[in-house]
Amino acid sequence: MALLAFATVAGCGSTMNVRGGVEHGATLVGHATYEFGPAEDAPTGFGRQSVTPDVLALARKHVDEELNVRGYKKYDGGDMVVRLSNGRRLVNEELQVAGGAGDSEEFTETQGVLVVDVFDRSSQRRLYHGVAHDVVDADKVDDDQIKEAVHRILANFPAAS
Repeated sequence: MALLAFATVAGCGSTMNVRGGVEHGATLVGHATYEFGPAEDAPTGFGRQSVTPDVLALARKHVDEELNVRGYKKYDGGDMVVRLSNGRRLVNEELQVAGGAGDSEEFTETQGVLVVDVFDRSSQRRLYHGVAHDVVDADKVDDDQIKEAVHRILANFPAAS
C-alpha cells in the first residue's frame, strides 16, 4: 500500500484533488537520474483526446522542473523511469437547487486526470505514484493547471541524496 497525501485546492473555485507519495517499502536513496518512458494508456474510465500530446509535453516540462529543483538530472538510461498518463471524460451531474421544492439542474463537466509514476529501472519496481483530478476546459489545454497538478503530485517526492 502506498503512503499517500491527499489535498483539495482551496479558493479560486478549484476542484483539483491530488494524491502522491512514495510507495510503501520503497526508497529513492541512491537514485539521482531519470528519463521518461513511453506514455501509459489513459487511466480506467478516461479516454485519450486530441490534446493528449500537448498535455503530455507540458507535463514532461513541469516534471523536469520539479525533479531538477530536487537535485535529479535527466539522463538517457537514468536509474529511474518516469511514466505519465492522462485522459478526459464527460460527467453528467444533477445539482439540487437551494430553496427549491425538488428543483434540480443538470449539467455536464469535463474531468481530466494526470498520473505520474516513477519506477526503478533495474528492478522495475514502482517507487512513487501520484495522480491529480480536476475539471478542465474541454476545448483548450491550460498550462497553469498542468503546472499546479505536477507541482502538487510531486510535493512529497524526496530530494536526491
